[in-house]
Amino acid sequence: MKKFFCMLLAVALCVCSVISVSAVAPAATEVTVESSGAAVEPRAVSLSEEFEIPVGTSWSMSFTTDKWFAEDHNAFKVVIDDISAGTYKYIINGSDEYSYTSNEVSGDHTFTTTNAKGGVTYTIYIVNTCASELSGTVKVSSYYND
Repeated sequence: MKKFFCMLLAVALCVCSVISVSAVAPAATEVTVESSGAAVEPRAVSLSEEFEIPVGTSWSMSFTTDKWFAEDHNAFKVVIDDISAGTYKYIINGSDEYSYTSNEVSGDHTFTTTNAKGGVTYTIYIVNTCASELSGTVKVSSYYND
């Protein structure tokens, strides 16, 4: 029985060592660094979520820019789009006391943070400031800001 498990483990290791895996980001969420026009490096964060926010409430999402086998990403971009109608504020808080609160905005909006740090949990809040339900999509992607 012991030899059987050893042989099974050896086969599994051989198969796993020859499998080629590559991750491809969806084309719809590709981002370029606006200041230089350079393509974005592989992401630690690539999120897209729809939201619906009733009147007088908020929605939130948390993430980190940590990478497992490479240097942590030091920037991230937040795209808020497909807004139904109305006004909102967005707030970005980091567990390292980083904080940003936008003015009241309407329609699609993009925000870039270029001084992100690994090991920090960032939370995005969208606060509905209009008199009707607010819906839309939030996309977050992280990258290396050279």
